[in-house]
Amino acid sequence: PLLPSWSPSELACITIIATRTISAVKRYNIPTTPLVLGLILGPLMEIFFLTSMASYVTPAEFLLRPRTAVIMGIAFLFLFWSLWLLIKELVRDVKEKLNNRSQAKT
Repeated sequence: PLLPSWSPSELACITIIATRTISAVKRYNIPTTPLVLGLILGPLMEIFFLTSMASYVTPAEFLLRPRTAVIMGIAFLFLFWSLWLLIKELVRDVKEKLNNRSQAKT
């Protein structure tokens, strides 16, 4: 069969999770493209990562190869950059709220 045979309780759980996910995506205005890419490419990336890790004795041996180190460095730069922008925005919002409170008291 092309489709797996799921019990009614499993189908109910899948339906509940799917509807809650869709409503959260709409409510918080989450972009859907990264979610779809993650769902499709995530398992493939995991398989290829584990295959390449298995060909080395230690993880350090894998991570210290020049090509891998550059790719990991770029990934960490993007991660820290996005976190920095988020933290900067949060600090700005807190400062604005504090300024508004101090002006409202005077």
